[in-house]
Amino acid sequence: MGDCFVLIEPCVLDPLCIVRVSDRVGRLAAEEVLHLSLPGRAERVTKGHLGPSEAQLRMASSLAGSGVGVWADMDQLVAGEPSLAALRDSCAQALVMARASNTTATYKGPVVKWQEFAAARGCVAAFPVVEAVFLLFIAAELDRAKGKGLKSGVVLNCVYGVDLVCSMLSVPGPSSLSSVQLMVTSARLQLARPVVKKKAATKSVVARLCDSLLPGSDPAQWDWAKLRTALFATLGFVLTGRWAELNDLTVNTVAL
Repeated sequence: MGDCFVLIEPCVLDPLCIVRVSDRVGRLAAEEVLHLSLPGRAERVTKGHLGPSEAQLRMASSLAGSGVGVWADMDQLVAGEPSLAALRDSCAQALVMARASNTTATYKGPVVKWQEFAAARGCVAAFPVVEAVFLLFIAAELDRAKGKGLKSGVVLNCVYGVDLVCSMLSVPGPSSLSSVQLMVTSARLQLARPVVKKKAATKSVVARLCDSLLPGSDPAQWDWAKLRTALFATLGFVLTGRWAELNDLTVNTVAL
């Protein structure tokens, strides 16, 4: 049997790209037509919000009763017109629901840590943020992350979590402070993982992969899923292509 070629026709009017691949794939493709495709990116579906979770309701209640920032102004308006209390609570729920429930849950821990840290240092209230105390808090979290080998996300969650609460209170957030931005940059550099350079794949590596996925010489014993993996690995190596570029490939384009 002669050499096997794969013809790939791009979406635009470009010349066909002909590349040599294993003749083993060609023999199997000649026996049975198989549509080789990978699922594309899932379509984004906009879902209707089912309402705030229990955690979000508790957070909204705490927000509306905080008396900090814009909520102090709302308290004055409610005192003059009690019927506005329902709108104030609705506003608090809407602000909390501006972020997904899992996002607020992620930020809850760092925010509680900040409140406890500020209270232990004599701050009457954690919000608005006192710059000097918050810098010490970030430094403590940075030291903890270094000691436990954690990533910079620990520090980022502290800044972004507190920043989110500050935005809901309509008070300046820590991310607007130049000193905090420098601390975040320092955390990214200090907690970054060392760069690991991976060796490029070679022909022998791809050949061993195909042999392990498709053992023997009897195509009837091969698994279709493993065949697809071997085919795309081979084409990706030869063409230096991405999965998206090979997504529409079918064995109908294989010519012997």
